[in-house]
Amino acid sequence: MSITLRDYFPETDEKTVIDFHLELMKEHFRLWAEINGEPYNKEQSDQALVDRAEADSYAKELREKYSKKSCRMWVLVDAPEEVPVGFLYVEIRPNWHTGKLSGVINEIYIDPNYQGRRLSSQLIKEGEAWFREEGISRREVFCTSNNLAAVKLYASFGYKVADYRMTKWDGTE
Repeated sequence: MSITLRDYFPETDEKTVIDFHLELMKEHFRLWAEINGEPYNKEQSDQALVDRAEADSYAKELREKYSKKSCRMWVLVDAPEEVPVGFLYVEIRPNWHTGKLSGVINEIYIDPNYQGRRLSSQLIKEGEAWFREEGISRREVFCTSNNLAAVKLYASFGYKVADYRMTKWDGTE
């Protein structure tokens, strides 16, 4: 098994990357329920993605961002069959608070069957190398606080907590 990284191609990768995104969103729904002390309901989460038309919305975002100079996307593939097993989507944009350009990790995904092999580190290194090539020294990533593996990973690359979003659920709807 040989894992390689290549550029994202909308014609061949869009459906798979959308599936990756939906899986990532389902995991985030589970994490958000956990952090809020709410029961997690998989069927409800799946339906929320349908109701929001999340797949179509993300497809539109990918198409809009793909050709922009300020954005890069890569797919991690298991060669020689070129089976996609991961995805990285990064962007350079002004920081909301400072207005200074920042390299943002918008999305990183590794197929669960391939996790634990330091592939996320490979993707982050690729994204950070691109940020450096573009002259961007500031970096950002948004991470759910109870996604401990991701928090630890980003911290190992020098990321630190910059702010907190606090939530509360009183147990009623």
